[in-house]
Amino acid sequence: MKIAVVSFYAVSNIGDKILTDTVCWMLKKNGHQPSVVDIDARYAFRYSGLCGKIERKIVPYFIKRDTEKRINSYFTSAFRGKDLILFAGGQIINMAISNCSQNIYRITKIAEQMGIPIAYNAVGMAGNAYGGTKGRYLKYALSSQNVISITARERIAEINQFLISKEAPCKATLVSDTAVWCSTCYNIKRDEKARIVGINVISEKSLTPYYNGAIDPIEIYVSIYKILRSIGYDCKFFTNGVPRDMLTVKEILKRLHLRTEGNVLYPSQTMKGSSFVKLLSSMSFIVSSRLHTSICAYSLKIPTVAFSWDDKIQAFYSHISCPERCLDISRLQNHHGYLSTLVSKVMTEGYDEQLYNAHCESIANSLASINKWFL
Repeated sequence: MKIAVVSFYAVSNIGDKILTDTVCWMLKKNGHQPSVVDIDARYAFRYSGLCGKIERKIVPYFIKRDTEKRINSYFTSAFRGKDLILFAGGQIINMAISNCSQNIYRITKIAEQMGIPIAYNAVGMAGNAYGGTKGRYLKYALSSQNVISITARERIAEINQFLISKEAPCKATLVSDTAVWCSTCYNIKRDEKARIVGINVISEKSLTPYYNGAIDPIEIYVSIYKILRSIGYDCKFFTNGVPRDMLTVKEILKRLHLRTEGNVLYPSQTMKGSSFVKLLSSMSFIVSSRLHTSICAYSLKIPTVAFSWDDKIQAFYSHISCPERCLDISRLQNHHGYLSTLVSKVMTEGYDEQLYNAHCESIANSLASINKWFL
């Protein structure tokens, strides 16, 4: 079966690349032929090297990204001859900051015209403007008669109540993110001798809205670094490749009076998903700020704790039966014992092997279940 795998593949956040790679790998294992389609109809830049740099500098000047005709032409061409359109995952049910809802609507209309079924795999949700333009686009798309399956990683009740009509052919069911298979997909194992503790940084701009200005994100990272250093850990800062996150890293280093050299690990905008997972594999423990850092670390069985700044973070840690590993940021500034105690507990416990295997298997079965529509 030829499957168009739709995702945020052209963004700089490495998480979307990893989940897309993993979905494509699993589809190939099931005998399918996947091809990646960017949800924003953007040019697929190369990962690295001189050609990649030149493309990023020059190609955008020759692509008019926002014309209706160009976008429809891109999707029509990408879907021609396909047996299924599969949304790979990521936060595409987005009524907050993303403009992809209109493209999902466009994709749905094209799929209806071409008679191609649609499946949503482990999609994430953001915002709650159900009656707004984005909400209406998404409700049309999720309720289309062409939709054969919807799985989502969080906020299932809201999706079913507000974004899927009573006449829709199916409702959403809960599943975790497919990227938990990334270590197997890339054939990367954790370095059991690793001693580095990674501190994964997200930008101030991303964190501040969730805390209404009640915390100083830079100071939180400074505090975490000092606490971990005080109990003997060798700490390195890193990001998921988003440029604005690295600006926050620089501010943290400035307050700590540290040089960049020797204190920062560098994922780049053009880094391959396998390279990022390999980077994580060199760590013994991770304080995570972004969802797919937690997911990839879990795949490698590297213990983590995470900032509980978004529903998707809390949902993932609930999926893996470790909700207590979401950090209450407000407690970090004045209760240093909270972090050190939690870190020691998590490093000692690791993950329950039986629960880990059952969790991964449930995700594989969920994606494989699309086969039943084509038997």
